[in-house]
Amino acid sequence: VQSSGTTIKYALSRPANVTIRLYDVSGQLVRQLLKAEKKQKGVYYVSWDGQDHGGQELANGVYLCEVRATPTGGGEEERKFRRIAVYRK
Repeated sequence: VQSSGTTIKYALSRPANVTIRLYDVSGQLVRQLLKAEKKQKGVYYVSWDGQDHGGQELANGVYLCEVRATPTGGGEEERKFRRIAVYRK
């Protein structure tokens, strides 16, 4: 992630409520980008500026991004995790 941030891409095969959270390596929540936001089937992009929930730039390191999708019509919740590296000079 540079000062301009990064983009997180995710795809839904059916309508779902989507939550996106970012955690540090110790498992502490540092930022929530979406909270149970209703989305239709499709491909989506969410920007992250590399800051925590208080607006502070996060330290260089690896962070874990969780995308959680709960189908609106019922069914099993899906959770995906991806590592994101933050590096600033």
